Amino acid sequence: MNVINHYIIENSQLTADLSGGVDSATIVYLLKSLNANFKLYHSMSDSKVNSDSKWAQLIANDINHSFTTLNSVGSSGKRFEANLDYPNGVLTDYPLLWADSEGYASSIAESNLNPSIHLMGLGGDELFSPMPAYAWSRIREKKMRSFSLGLRYCLLSRTPIITGMIELMNKTSFKNAVKLEVNLGFDNQASRKKRSNLNWCGPIRIPTWLTETCQNSTYELALETIDAISDSLDLDRSRHQTLESIIFQRRVVNQLNKAYEKDKITWEAPFLDFKIVDSALSIPISYRQDQDMTKATLYYATKGITPRDIFTRGFKGDYSEGMYESYKKATKYNYNQIRDFKLVDLGLVDPDKLLFEQSMPTALDDRIESFDRLSAVERWLRIVMRHQSK
Repeated sequence: MNVINHYIIENSQLTADLSGGVDSATIVYLLKSLNANFKLYHSMSDSKVNSDSKWAQLIANDINHSFTTLNSVGSSGKRFEANLDYPNGVLTDYPLLWADSEGYASSIAESNLNPSIHLMGLGGDELFSPMPAYAWSRIREKKMRSFSLGLRYCLLSRTPIITGMIELMNKTSFKNAVKLEVNLGFDNQASRKKRSNLNWCGPIRIPTWLTETCQNSTYELALETIDAISDSLDLDRSRHQTLESIIFQRRVVNQLNKAYEKDKITWEAPFLDFKIVDSALSIPISYRQDQDMTKATLYYATKGITPRDIFTRGFKGDYSEGMYESYKKATKYNYNQIRDFKLVDLGLVDPDKLLFEQSMPTALDDRIESFDRLSAVERWLRIVMRHQSK
C-alpha cells in the first residue's frame, strides 16, 4: 500500500496495466482504494479460449472505471523482427528482453502526453507463486513432516517414489548443478542423467543450427563463467530461483525506461520494490501454495481490497496462439533472408540447419524459443553495427 501511495504522491498522472490477471488486478484495486486518478490499458487476447479480456472487463465494471483497449501482444509484438531499430533509436547494452510486448509498450508511450508513471505487475509470479524447486524447499522447511511431504510430492507429480526421494534429498551445490546442465546441454558428458524438476535450474538446450565453432567457444565461456561466480543467490533453491527471476524482471524495467525516456514515461513494477521483495521472501515457503486459490499470500496481504474471486478464477490466460502465429509468419518471411543474417556472416549460425528446422511442420516450444533469441541477438547486432558506421 505504501509503495503504491508513493507513486500517487510523486506523480499527478498514473497509468497501469489491466491484463485481467491477478497481479495487475491487485495493483488496480490498490489504486482504487487510495482514490488515485489513473488510466488503464488492456491488450486484447489472441484466442477466444483466453478469458483475460473477460476478467479485465469484470474488474473495470467492479471499480466503475474504463480502460483503453490495445492490439493483442501477439499481433503487435516484435519478437521475431530482426531489422527494426529499437524504440526512439536507443542502443541498449544487450538484446531487448521484452520484444514480445514491444508493440503494446510503444502504444502506451505514444499515447502519453504528459510526464507519467506506468505501473506493471512484473514480479508477482516470482514472489507469490511456487517456484519449480518448491517441493525441495518445503521438505527442508517442514523437517518433521519431510517424509510424508515427499510421498505426497511423488504421488502428485507421478514420480516413482525412489526417484522422487533421491531428487528431494539431493544436495548438489549450485555451481555443480549448473555445470552438469551445461555438460548435458552441449552433450559433453557420457552419463546423461534424467533431469530433475527440483534442480537449481532448468535444462540448457543448445540449438542444432549453431556452428561447431560457436558451440565450442560458448561451452568454454560458460564453464569459465560458472567458475568465476561465487555461489547461488541463496542457499535455498526456491529463494534463489525467485531472486534470479526478480533480477531479470528488474532488467526488463530498466530497458523499458531507457527505451522510452524521450516519451517522458517512467515504467515501474511495485512488486519489484525492495521492501516488498524482502517481505515476500520472509514468508515461509509453504504459504505460497493453497489448494483453493492462487497466490494466497498476495490475497491475504490485500484482503478486503482485492476480491477473493480474482484469486480463485482457476484458469490463467494463455497467449501461446499468438506466439505460434507470429513464428509461422516469421519463418515464412525470413526464408530468403536467413543467409544474409549477420550471425551467419560471423560463422555462428549454420543457415542450412536453421532452414531445415524451420521447415518442420511442428513448431515445438524449444524451436520457437531458440529462434526468438536468435532474432533478438540478430536485431541487436544490426543496430550496434549501424551505430558504429555512423
